[in-house]
Amino acid sequence: MRTRLYDESLHEWVYDYLNSQSSINRPIFCADDRFAVLFHNAALRLGLKIPEDLAILGINDYPICDMVYPTLSSIQIPIVDDGRRCLDALITKVQTGKEIELLNSPVRVVT
Repeated sequence: MRTRLYDESLHEWVYDYLNSQSSINRPIFCADDRFAVLFHNAALRLGLKIPEDLAILGINDYPICDMVYPTLSSIQIPIVDDGRRCLDALITKVQTGKEIELLNSPVRVVT
């Protein structure tokens, strides 16, 4: 038996949400690429064209973005590098009491 990422009711909720919109005149920004795929699939079921009728943007740059057609755009966040910098700052603070200024990480949109 295959494990689903999301309950079928979430698939239907996304479909119903898109279907209830008389027109979608703004992009859909999803907090995760897996949600972006849900919107992507629902849009195709409704006969919408991506990106002509609906623009969808996810976060995390998961490989699944390249497995759908058309491919999804995603914001790539360097979470491993961010985690290392935070851990280094925490170790420095514990060992020396000195605080290290954490800078914003560079992010990029992958299409």
